[in-house]
Amino acid sequence: MSRTRLRPSAGFVLLIFSYSLLAVTLAWGFSTPELERIWALTQSMQRREFVGLTLKDVQLLKTALSHYPTLSRAFIGRAPLGFVEPTRDGWTSTPSPHIIANVPSAGPVNLQIECQSPPNSFPVTVIFERERERRELRFDENSRKDMEFHFSSPAKPELIPVMISQGVSTPNQQAKIKITLHEHLGTQGSP
Repeated sequence: MSRTRLRPSAGFVLLIFSYSLLAVTLAWGFSTPELERIWALTQSMQRREFVGLTLKDVQLLKTALSHYPTLSRAFIGRAPLGFVEPTRDGWTSTPSPHIIANVPSAGPVNLQIECQSPPNSFPVTVIFERERERRELRFDENSRKDMEFHFSSPAKPELIPVMISQGVSTPNQQAKIKITLHEHLGTQGSP
């Protein structure tokens, strides 16, 4: 006895292909666009109950910044760096804030980090986590410290996670930090 192999007809293959294409199109159509999710994130940060970015939010922000480099202006304006999370007079008390750095040219940048905390919560450690670099500053009292970062060319927006670790803290008394661009040491254009 010979075994004949049954093959699907062209109509059946076309039907399966059409249904698959319909499913993919519907899934794509019902997904929320990236910039709309960023807009929703910025709106959620304006609420009082906002406590910080989730890992999913951070990944969304990193991806969106790589797709839309000018998106950094929505968070920091035309400044070369600033906090993503809301601040009060430049101060943030979020335990894990994030900085967007959009430095216009390559080279070293000198930052001034200021820490304020209740006396019983020292030492305070501020940790900066960049792609290939981890930097720590330890504060034993309310003070300012300088730190230099090097940015490579071509300059593109970079999301830098910051962690604030306190020694002993009392409830509702969180350390707060302020970061300012002290001086941009990068090379200017030739005369």
